[in-house]
Amino acid sequence: MKKFRVILGVDQTGAAISKGQKAKPLPLTVAVSEAHNHWYFRTCLKQKPLFLSEFKPQAVAEILDALEIRIDLADLAIVADCVLGLPQSVWGTRRGGSSSLWNLFSEAASFQRSGKEFGREVAEAFFQQLLKPRNRNVPKRKCEMLSGSNSLFQIRPYQKNIQTGTFRFWKELGQASEQWVHIWPFDGAPRGDQLKPWLFEGYPSLFWREELNLTHRNPELLRRAVKSKEWKFEMDTWNIVESSPDHADAFVLTYGAVSLQHRVRLCPSLNSWIPRTALQREGWILGLKS
Repeated sequence: MKKFRVILGVDQTGAAISKGQKAKPLPLTVAVSEAHNHWYFRTCLKQKPLFLSEFKPQAVAEILDALEIRIDLADLAIVADCVLGLPQSVWGTRRGGSSSLWNLFSEAASFQRSGKEFGREVAEAFFQQLLKPRNRNVPKRKCEMLSGSNSLFQIRPYQKNIQTGTFRFWKELGQASEQWVHIWPFDGAPRGDQLKPWLFEGYPSLFWREELNLTHRNPELLRRAVKSKEWKFEMDTWNIVESSPDHADAFVLTYGAVSLQHRVRLCPSLNSWIPRTALQREGWILGLKS
């Protein structure tokens, strides 16, 4: 079973800046395996919260370099608060699978609305075109039904809208010059002979419930919730995650992935517990039991 030495948790934001030409930086937490069963969590650099400027390989390389983390890319896992997949009914004539997903990223990369590249209106227009005409139902994936997470096509109320943040991830993935990550579970399970990082779909609320036993997001309870674990845990500072809900979610994504890896549940045997449609079309949320 592949084990990662560095895990990045990335919270979503699709909020536009620079008149819609860019998006705000992404809240970030980095966990580094210092030794056997010993992880060190980084939430800040020079006493400032960690952010990822863009979801692109050069931005990831820059933040790792700034933190003086030297690893092979194959030892890196990224857990992003981002939908990776579409409901079976939405794929239509597309074949599905990793290649079709990257085609969608490329479409997002070139998509704009009224001269804007990012923002809620741009994202809504992009995903609306994927729906069949007169489709009044909100399509959902199997993993969304099981986890209680929101559909990518649910646009109101706006506080439940995840289109804007997901579109930002898709656009920046599509803007990269190459397919720089493997996407789980579309690309199978991580192996030791692969050279790229792995990207996982995370849902912070699931980890708040399942990994921390907290019924709702409360950053002030994090410190107490993470103490009783079998693996050793060290934090650079609690100030960031206790004061910022977005960084708290980034931390929980990272923490949940580390916890799953130690229980050999980060990448279990795919065919035994994930619906076949999820492997090729719908994707799956990390840590969700089928």
